[in-house]
Amino acid sequence: MCDLNQAIPLRSDLFDYIYCCEGIEHLRNTHWPLSEFSRILKSTGLLILTLPNILNIGSRFKFLFSGRFLSFPHLYEVPSSKPGEHVHEHINPVSVSQLYYIAKKYNLSCEGFIPQPYEAKKVIRRIWFLPVLQTIGKIRQLLAKHPSKKLLWSILSSRECLLHDHVIVRFRKAGAPGGVA
Repeated sequence: MCDLNQAIPLRSDLFDYIYCCEGIEHLRNTHWPLSEFSRILKSTGLLILTLPNILNIGSRFKFLFSGRFLSFPHLYEVPSSKPGEHVHEHINPVSVSQLYYIAKKYNLSCEGFIPQPYEAKKVIRRIWFLPVLQTIGKIRQLLAKHPSKKLLWSILSSRECLLHDHVIVRFRKAGAPGGVA
């Protein structure tokens, strides 16, 4: 166990796999842990991150009408500190698109989502907006000139991004110079 706000006290190029479950949203600086994960991953190593999905349809509507995201209920008021009361500690609503660009800066390529089961009740409430948002995403994907923007729009218009409250995202560290990740 280590503090992800600090340098990870391990040598570089050590791990083939790193799994960070629901951690990024608890940190003030998202760049630091991603740079450290990249540093300690071996060439072509795999990073798997899970995080609250602030880009799903429900969270987008929540933000539109309340100014806050699902899984971040406290961001518009100071949390109570009564003894014994749970204090919500999600402090950094990171979107998949932000994560995509931050990871890219640290030599990590997004490979997309790891599928997970859908919650039927939530899908039924959100499915009405899915075709509209997917169509917008597909148009943006077709109009994108750069392959990385095409990939990003593919991710942002996917069912996983639009329907799940949490996402599991795969990143691969780029290989040796001249190699393909």
